[in-house]
Amino acid sequence: MAARDYDGVALELRTDPPADFALYSEVDIEGPDPNDLGLLGNDNSPGKDVDNQRLFDRIGGSAAGSQTDGFPGFGGVFVESFLVYSAHPPARVQPIGVTSRFDDIFDSVRPDSGMPVSALEARAGIAELTDGAACLDRGRDRATRVACAVHVLGNLIGSTLSHELGHSLGLADPYGTLAHDPGDADNRLMDAGGARPFEERAELEGRGPAVFCDDEYAYLRRVLPGAIATRAVSRPSCR
Repeated sequence: MAARDYDGVALELRTDPPADFALYSEVDIEGPDPNDLGLLGNDNSPGKDVDNQRLFDRIGGSAAGSQTDGFPGFGGVFVESFLVYSAHPPARVQPIGVTSRFDDIFDSVRPDSGMPVSALEARAGIAELTDGAACLDRGRDRATRVACAVHVLGNLIGSTLSHELGHSLGLADPYGTLAHDPGDADNRLMDAGGARPFEERAELEGRGPAVFCDDEYAYLRRVLPGAIATRAVSRPSCR
């Protein structure tokens, strides 16, 4: 998903640290939010990086620069925090009080409400879905429920990863002071968290995928030139 979001931008995503580059950025994908703030993700690198001058951000772990300027000290993508969208999260997670399809997707595979995916199921193979259409059928079988949980969780993590990488590269408002897009518009990847509902992040019910808005994408193409976009995307205004 993140590769799709950065299509046309000269940014390469790898799951392992590269041996052929001396400088590169890292994003940690963790379980709980160590800041204990219910964050879905946090870029804790020191300040906005306009024009991609800083090539070694660590979006994760502890960053003293972030701690001293008053912002949360740990960064990354925090998977457990997606439980804020549940109507019955565990005690350590506070719900945000919005109605969503989260429980429809995940209740059957949660240890506190269903049956977690077994090693046997994983070895047998989990179907790779190309969209979430099958996930809206309440009568779907176990295999489809597992595939939907994997598909939607991938969308949630991937979208958050793209958002936090965008912060690291200077977004939103690359030449201004805003941390997120102004206002609330559909399918803008750099909107603030409250303006990005679960269905948009999960790409369900015809919502999403969220994309970089027009000026942000032009900025990314300027600071990371060279890649050729593989598809045309209609981008919302950043204003």
